[in-house]
This record gives sequence, C-alpha cells and structure tokens, in this order.
Amino acid sequence: MVERVQFGAARMTLLVRMAPEAQTTTAQLVQRLLHRYPDLPHHACVNDEGPYFAAVMDHTGMAHLLEHLIISQQLRLLPDAEPAPVLCGSTAWVCRAEGRARIEVSFVDDIIALKALRNALADLFACFSE
Repeated sequence: MVERVQFGAARMTLLVRMAPEAQTTTAQLVQRLLHRYPDLPHHACVNDEGPYFAAVMDHTGMAHLLEHLIISQQLRLLPDAEPAPVLCGSTAWVCRAEGRARIEVSFVDDIIALKALRNALADLFACFSE
C-alpha cells in the first residue's frame, strides 16, 4: 500500500497505491473504524460536501481516510501538550486509474509520525479483516 515515505520541513509525504476494489471507503468500513476512531467525524476537512470529515468519510478515497487516521493517531501519541498542536493534511490522486495517491500530513515529531502511520495502517487492515 505505501510505496514511499518522505520527510520534509514538518511534513510527511506518502505515495500510496490501492487495489481497484479498495480505492473508496464504504459505510461498513467506516462503522468498523469509528469504534477505534470516534473523533473522525469531527475532523475539519475541506471537501465539497461539508466542513467536517463526516460529510464524506463513507464515500471518499481510501487515501483520504488514511490521511485522517494518521492525524488522529499522532494526536493520541503526542505527549500531552498545551496547547495541543494543530495537524493538517491533504490528499490528491496521482493516477486514479493506477490507484496511486499522494498524502501529505504535518507532524511535530517524525518518529511519532511514523508510528502513527504504522498504527493507522494496522487498524485499517484489521477493519478489512473483520
């Protein structure tokens, strides 16, 4: 799924590839993930349907979902800090026909960002298995 991870100035960039049958989220997948990520619907999200991820989370690109899972994981893993950091991301198709997308996510700590990626992928794959 992850073809490349690259770190820049406070930004982690991922190149991901999804199989044709796993390019778009479904209501069932999102319902399974909400048990692990109850904060997802409340994420601010720039999209055509509303100001929150809830507006699109059950019919968006899988890479877009992964972006939000990574952000959520980072917020869990960061030591309690006041004020809490504002983390943001963006996702764009590189080649939709090939299932390739680029995800960019801000981070405070690169090691935590990598751990967040690992945890997000593990949770996503676990929900596919349920």
